[in-house]
Amino acid sequence: MVKSTALLALLLVTGAALALADGDFCDEVSLALNNETTETVAELILELDPDTVGGKLTAEVPPFCRATGTASPVEGARIGFEIWLPEKDWNGRLLMFGNGGYSSKISYDKAERALSKGYAVALTDTGHEGNDPIFGKGHPEAIVDWAHRAVHETALRGKAAIAAYYGKGPNYSYFDDCSTGGQQAFSKAQRYPEDFNVILAGERRATTTPI
Repeated sequence: MVKSTALLALLLVTGAALALADGDFCDEVSLALNNETTETVAELILELDPDTVGGKLTAEVPPFCRATGTASPVEGARIGFEIWLPEKDWNGRLLMFGNGGYSSKISYDKAERALSKGYAVALTDTGHEGNDPIFGKGHPEAIVDWAHRAVHETALRGKAAIAAYYGKGPNYSYFDDCSTGGQQAFSKAQRYPEDFNVILAGERRATTTPI
Protein backbone atom coordinates (compact mmCIF):
# COMPACT_ATOMS: atom_id res chain seq x y z
CA MET A 1 0.00 0.00 0.00
CA VAL A 2 2.86 2.37 0.90
CA LYS A 3 4.67 1.48 -2.34
CA SER A 4 1.50 2.09 -4.36
CA THR A 5 0.97 5.49 -2.74
CA ALA A 6 4.58 6.48 -3.39
CA LEU A 7 4.31 5.34 -7.03
CA LEU A 8 1.11 7.34 -7.50
CA ALA A 9 2.76 10.45 -6.04
CA LEU A 10 5.74 9.98 -8.37
CA LEU A 11 3.45 9.65 -11.38
CA LEU A 12 1.58 12.80 -10.41
CA VAL A 13 4.77 14.80 -10.01
CA THR A 14 6.16 13.45 -13.29
CA GLY A 15 2.90 14.24 -15.05
CA ALA A 16 2.95 17.79 -13.75
CA ALA A 17 6.52 18.25 -14.95
CA LEU A 18 5.64 16.90 -18.38
CA ALA A 19 2.61 19.16 -18.53
CA LEU A 20 4.79 22.18 -17.86
CA ALA A 21 7.32 21.04 -20.47
CA ASP A 22 4.52 20.65 -23.01
CA GLY A 23 3.08 24.07 -22.24
CA ASP A 24 -0.11 22.57 -20.77
CA PHE A 25 -0.04 25.12 -17.95
CA CYS A 26 -0.48 27.77 -20.65
CA ASP A 27 -3.74 26.02 -21.48
CA GLU A 28 -4.76 26.64 -17.88
CA VAL A 29 -4.19 30.34 -18.46
CA SER A 30 -6.47 30.30 -21.49
CA LEU A 31 -9.13 28.43 -19.55
CA ALA A 32 -8.91 30.88 -16.66
CA LEU A 33 -9.24 33.99 -18.83
CA ASN A 34 -11.65 32.96 -21.56
CA ASN A 35 -15.27 33.89 -20.88
CA GLU A 36 -18.11 35.87 -22.42
CA THR A 37 -16.08 39.12 -22.29
CA THR A 38 -12.53 37.87 -22.94
CA GLU A 39 -10.84 35.92 -25.73
CA THR A 40 -7.32 34.66 -25.02
CA VAL A 41 -4.74 32.40 -26.64
CA ALA A 42 -1.77 31.29 -24.53
CA GLU A 43 1.28 29.38 -25.71
CA LEU A 44 4.67 28.40 -24.40
CA ILE A 45 7.41 30.39 -26.16
CA LEU A 46 10.75 28.60 -26.02
CA GLU A 47 12.52 31.14 -28.25
CA LEU A 48 10.95 34.55 -28.88
CA ASP A 49 10.71 35.52 -32.56
CA PRO A 50 11.93 39.14 -32.92
CA ASP A 51 9.39 39.72 -35.70
CA THR A 52 6.56 39.32 -33.18
CA VAL A 53 7.89 42.12 -30.96
CA GLY A 54 8.88 44.86 -33.35
CA GLY A 55 11.82 43.24 -35.11
CA LYS A 56 14.52 43.12 -32.44
CA LEU A 57 15.24 41.83 -28.96
CA THR A 58 16.67 44.06 -26.23
CA ALA A 59 17.38 41.34 -23.67
CA GLU A 60 17.99 37.62 -23.39
CA VAL A 61 14.43 36.32 -23.10
CA PRO A 62 13.92 33.01 -21.26
CA PRO A 63 11.11 30.57 -22.14
CA PHE A 64 7.74 31.95 -21.10
CA CYS A 65 4.00 31.55 -21.45
CA ARG A 66 2.64 34.31 -23.68
CA ALA A 67 -1.06 35.07 -23.38
CA THR A 68 -2.57 37.46 -25.93
CA GLY A 69 -6.18 38.47 -25.98
CA THR A 70 -8.93 41.05 -26.13
CA ALA A 71 -11.34 42.08 -23.41
CA SER A 72 -14.74 43.69 -23.91
CA PRO A 73 -16.01 44.45 -20.40
CA VAL A 74 -18.75 46.71 -21.81
CA GLU A 75 -20.36 47.05 -25.21
CA GLY A 76 -18.16 49.10 -27.52
CA ALA A 77 -14.90 48.30 -25.72
CA ARG A 78 -12.11 46.22 -27.24
CA ILE A 79 -9.01 46.12 -25.08
CA GLY A 80 -5.99 44.29 -26.40
CA PHE A 81 -3.61 42.84 -23.81
CA GLU A 82 -0.62 40.56 -23.36
CA ILE A 83 0.53 38.68 -20.27
CA TRP A 84 4.05 37.22 -20.16
CA LEU A 85 4.78 34.55 -17.54
CA PRO A 86 8.33 33.20 -17.09
CA GLU A 87 8.37 29.42 -17.22
CA LYS A 88 10.97 29.23 -14.45
CA ASP A 89 12.41 31.44 -11.72
CA TRP A 90 9.40 33.74 -11.37
CA ASN A 91 10.25 36.34 -8.72
CA GLY A 92 6.69 36.47 -7.37
CA ARG A 93 5.97 39.90 -8.82
CA LEU A 94 3.74 41.37 -11.54
CA LEU A 95 5.05 44.39 -13.44
CA MET A 96 2.82 46.35 -15.81
CA PHE A 97 3.98 49.00 -18.26
CA GLY A 98 1.91 51.83 -19.69
CA ASN A 99 1.88 53.67 -22.99
CA GLY A 100 2.89 56.92 -24.64
CA GLY A 101 0.76 59.68 -26.15
CA TYR A 102 -2.36 58.35 -27.83
CA SER A 103 -0.41 55.39 -29.17
CA SER A 104 -1.54 51.82 -28.86
CA LYS A 105 2.08 50.65 -29.13
CA ILE A 106 3.11 48.03 -26.60
CA SER A 107 6.51 48.43 -24.92
CA TYR A 108 8.00 45.07 -25.85
CA ASP A 109 11.53 46.25 -25.06
CA LYS A 110 10.58 46.93 -21.44
CA ALA A 111 8.71 43.62 -21.27
CA GLU A 112 11.75 41.70 -22.50
CA ARG A 113 14.04 43.24 -19.90
CA ALA A 114 11.53 42.68 -17.09
CA LEU A 115 10.92 39.08 -18.09
CA SER A 116 14.66 38.42 -18.12
CA LYS A 117 14.71 39.52 -14.46
CA GLY A 118 11.95 37.12 -13.44
CA TYR A 119 8.91 39.39 -13.55
CA ALA A 120 5.52 38.40 -14.89
CA VAL A 121 4.57 41.23 -17.26
CA ALA A 122 1.26 42.82 -18.27
CA LEU A 123 0.78 45.06 -21.32
CA THR A 124 -2.15 46.72 -23.12
CA ASP A 125 -2.90 48.61 -26.33
CA THR A 126 -5.22 50.92 -24.31
CA GLY A 127 -8.27 49.80 -26.25
CA HIS A 128 -7.54 50.99 -29.79
CA GLU A 129 -5.04 50.80 -32.65
CA GLY A 130 -2.83 53.62 -33.90
CA ASN A 131 -1.61 56.91 -32.45
CA ASP A 132 -4.18 59.43 -33.70
CA PRO A 133 -6.73 60.73 -31.15
CA ILE A 134 -9.36 60.43 -33.86
CA PHE A 135 -9.88 56.91 -32.50
CA GLY A 136 -12.24 58.43 -29.94
CA LYS A 137 -14.57 60.09 -32.45
CA GLY A 138 -17.90 58.33 -32.21
CA HIS A 139 -16.41 55.74 -29.86
CA PRO A 140 -16.89 56.98 -26.29
CA GLU A 141 -15.98 53.64 -24.75
CA ALA A 142 -12.60 53.74 -26.50
CA ILE A 143 -11.88 57.04 -24.74
CA VAL A 144 -12.71 55.46 -21.38
CA ASP A 145 -10.48 52.51 -22.23
CA TRP A 146 -7.57 54.80 -23.08
CA ALA A 147 -8.14 57.00 -20.03
CA HIS A 148 -8.19 54.28 -17.37
CA ARG A 149 -10.18 51.12 -18.01
CA ALA A 150 -7.67 49.28 -20.22
CA VAL A 151 -4.97 49.29 -17.57
CA HIS A 152 -7.40 48.15 -14.88
CA GLU A 153 -8.88 45.32 -16.94
CA THR A 154 -5.41 44.16 -18.01
CA ALA A 155 -4.18 44.17 -14.40
CA LEU A 156 -7.11 41.97 -13.38
CA ARG A 157 -6.38 39.51 -16.16
CA GLY A 158 -2.69 39.55 -15.37
CA LYS A 159 -3.36 38.48 -11.80
CA ALA A 160 -5.80 35.80 -12.94
CA ALA A 161 -3.25 34.46 -15.43
CA ILE A 162 -0.58 34.33 -12.74
CA ALA A 163 -2.86 32.42 -10.38
CA ALA A 164 -3.70 29.91 -13.12
CA TYR A 165 -0.08 29.38 -14.16
CA TYR A 166 1.72 29.33 -10.82
CA GLY A 167 -1.09 28.26 -8.52
CA LYS A 168 -1.03 31.53 -6.57
CA GLY A 169 -1.31 35.25 -7.17
CA PRO A 170 1.56 37.74 -7.19
CA ASN A 171 3.18 38.75 -3.91
CA TYR A 172 3.52 42.31 -5.20
CA SER A 173 2.16 44.16 -8.22
CA TYR A 174 3.84 47.20 -9.78
CA PHE A 175 2.95 49.77 -12.45
CA ASP A 176 5.69 51.82 -14.08
CA ASP A 177 5.78 54.32 -16.95
CA CYS A 178 5.91 57.97 -17.99
CA SER A 179 4.13 60.49 -20.26
CA THR A 180 0.70 58.97 -20.89
CA GLY A 181 2.02 56.15 -18.72
CA GLY A 182 2.41 58.70 -15.94
CA GLN A 183 -1.16 59.81 -16.50
CA GLN A 184 -2.27 56.19 -16.37
CA ALA A 185 -0.36 55.79 -13.13
CA PHE A 186 -2.15 58.74 -11.48
CA SER A 187 -5.47 57.45 -12.75
CA LYS A 188 -4.75 54.02 -11.28
CA ALA A 189 -3.95 55.51 -7.88
CA GLN A 190 -7.18 57.53 -7.94
CA ARG A 191 -9.59 55.02 -9.41
CA TYR A 192 -8.20 51.55 -8.68
CA PRO A 193 -5.79 51.79 -5.75
CA GLU A 194 -6.19 48.09 -5.03
CA ASP A 195 -4.67 47.03 -8.37
CA PHE A 196 -1.02 47.74 -7.52
CA ASN A 197 1.16 47.81 -4.42
CA VAL A 198 3.60 50.29 -6.01
CA ILE A 199 2.91 52.87 -8.74
CA LEU A 200 5.75 54.75 -10.43
CA ALA A 201 4.53 57.82 -12.36
CA GLY A 202 6.99 59.76 -14.49
CA GLU A 203 6.52 62.93 -16.57
CA ARG A 204 2.75 62.93 -16.27
CA ARG A 205 1.31 64.74 -19.26
CA ALA A 206 -1.42 67.36 -18.99
CA THR A 207 -4.85 65.99 -18.24
CA THR A 208 -6.62 65.35 -21.55
CA THR A 209 -9.65 63.47 -20.27
CA PRO A 210 -11.45 63.63 -16.89
CA ILE A 211 -9.33 60.99 -15.14
